[in-house]
Amino acid sequence: MGPQVSDADYRKWVSAFDRMMAAPSFDRMRAGFGLYPFAMTGTLLTDYIKKTVDRYGRQVKELGLVR
Repeated sequence: MGPQVSDADYRKWVSAFDRMMAAPSFDRMRAGFGLYPFAMTGTLLTDYIKKTVDRYGRQVKELGLVR
């Protein structure tokens, strides 16, 4: 989402994604495309992304891949 999205709009989208991912049809569609069952939204997803990016950054430095 963009930086100028209001908290109310953000919560509305998180809720919409949560409802969609809770539907049995979503599991069938995801499986049909061979996608990994990864379902996070909101703050949980934001925190996961930040931690993952930080971890990748540390790994890149440890492997000497940063110029």
